[in-house]
Amino acid sequence: MAWFSFKKKRRSFLGVDFGTSSVRVVELARRGQSVHLQNYGEVAASDIQKSPPGTITSDSLLFSSREMAGAAEAIIREAGIATREVNFPIPDFSSFFTSFELPSMSPKELEQAIFYEARSYIPLPLSEVTLDWQVEGGVVGKRSPLIKVLVAAVPNDVIEQYQQIAALSGLQMKSLEVEVFALQRALARGESGTIAILDIGARSTTCNIFENGELKTSHSFNVSGNDLTEILSRALKIGYQDAENIKKEQGITGFQGAEKEAREILLPVVDSILEETKKIFRTFNNNQKKGVEKVILAGATAVMPGLKEYFLEELNPQKIEVQIADPFKKVSCPQILEDMLKEMGPVYAVAVGSALKGLE
Repeated sequence: MAWFSFKKKRRSFLGVDFGTSSVRVVELARRGQSVHLQNYGEVAASDIQKSPPGTITSDSLLFSSREMAGAAEAIIREAGIATREVNFPIPDFSSFFTSFELPSMSPKELEQAIFYEARSYIPLPLSEVTLDWQVEGGVVGKRSPLIKVLVAAVPNDVIEQYQQIAALSGLQMKSLEVEVFALQRALARGESGTIAILDIGARSTTCNIFENGELKTSHSFNVSGNDLTEILSRALKIGYQDAENIKKEQGITGFQGAEKEAREILLPVVDSILEETKKIFRTFNNNQKKGVEKVILAGATAVMPGLKEYFLEELNPQKIEVQIADPFKKVSCPQILEDMLKEMGPVYAVAVGSALKGLE
């Protein structure tokens, strides 16, 4: 368990990210035009789950409502957080994304048209999901050849679980959003050009492409940080946690001895992530007639030694810049914490983006 606290009273808001590997809480406060980091904290998955896991499907959350509420409560209590207003991000694996085009129409007509059209794309009855959308092409209510809409659908039972978590933990849930929009707010808002945020999570990887800060496409695939750890564990015949430590400490940097062995074991999985990413880039390029200019690596695996350099080398023919996510870059914090927060940034991006929503 880790936490930090700043004892200053300001208008503040919480972002709580229930990830697969841990639960993270960020409290941000606004003072004038600047945003300040007030508190943050984290509880590892191994400290959360007190009972054997149930059946986990591709769209389910890993922990029970009570376990997740208890984790959030523990962080809030230990960090001395008084704020209770919270925004919850919904994991990409618990939602469905699609996009389509519609004729130009008024805002009221657009809402009705989206519900009608979405039935052809969403793999669940619309009565079982809640839809959210944003316009990514054309102008609503004005003369425009076509309006392009990006739609997210979240199962109602997932929404109900977050409502249960809020009730159990004494938090006031002000909003829910698909986590790609939290990433957008933390890492892409105000950025010019075409940027891809590659969020390598424990269960899946999501590639989101933004143009001038606006989301254009989002694709998830089932190659993840856990796959890297599991392949190391099997190949070296060691425990999962030992394999996780090797991944974090050695990564794909070594060219001799034990480090070379780890690199050779991990590279096929890294290459799978890279090839899926390139495929998404090619599709985007073919559809939009423009290429990705920068990749931001997020998620715990983003800081794996050698990963950034390997991506930079492999994407060099396209002259694509590669960066590590730094959601605290535009957040004011004590100078003594700057280096540590930069290192933690990739795993806190979703929580930071969620807290920022409450300060808008």
